[in-house]
Amino acid sequence: MLYVLSEKPEVYDALPKSPSVPLSILVWKDFLKPVSLLAAGGILVGSFLHYLIHGPKLPDDAGDAGKKEGGE
Repeated sequence: MLYVLSEKPEVYDALPKSPSVPLSILVWKDFLKPVSLLAAGGILVGSFLHYLIHGPKLPDDAGDAGKKEGGE
């Protein structure tokens, strides 16, 4: 949020003379957010490559060979 002050910051009681951004915000904005976006992209690419290499998961028809239909 940005405020336009009509006077110098010293006139207002609650405002610091030289404001600064907290270190935690800088770490989040400059390091953690780009790393998390790269990780999300890597997961998507890895999932797509896994699908291309192994194909879709198909049902196992061999497991149903010994079952009888009708309940017993």
